[in-house]
Amino acid sequence: MKKYYFISLSAIIILLTLLVIGCFTPKKQVEFVLRQSFLVTAYVPVCPYCKSQVGDKATTCRSCSKDFKWITKELPCLKCEGNGYIKCFKCVAGKCYTCNGNSICSRCRGDGKPHGLIIIDEDKCLSCDGSGKCADCKGTGICSICNGTSKIPCKECNETGKIIVGK
Repeated sequence: MKKYYFISLSAIIILLTLLVIGCFTPKKQVEFVLRQSFLVTAYVPVCPYCKSQVGDKATTCRSCSKDFKWITKELPCLKCEGNGYIKCFKCVAGKCYTCNGNSICSRCRGDGKPHGLIIIDEDKCLSCDGSGKCADCKGTGICSICNGTSKIPCKECNETGKIIVGK
């Protein structure tokens, strides 16, 4: 009788120990990996155990049935590569894209008079309104989009260079 009691007590202790260890073992956190499809590159959540893709806000993996903890994480912005700025799409080295930085109207070549096939009663260039200055940069020679910096603030990350995934 005593032997049976001792085995039962040790079995209960082992079961309770396993239960306590299982309850207090922290769950692994969801991971985010960079996945690239034909048109899109994005961070996707994956199971920390089997690395299969999981749904947003999921806490159990459908592939391996293990539980994990959902988190939000700050990762580098994919659009600006973590810089907070993207390259200006209109200029080269900050120069005006229309006059190439020389500040002269490209249509009248700086003299303010209409040229070419424009047949009009006016005696001034319609592009620069007779000033001879580039209509896009107003004669400054610098890009009107980026103000000569060759970079534009990234709207994807609000110039921080980081995006929050998992929210």
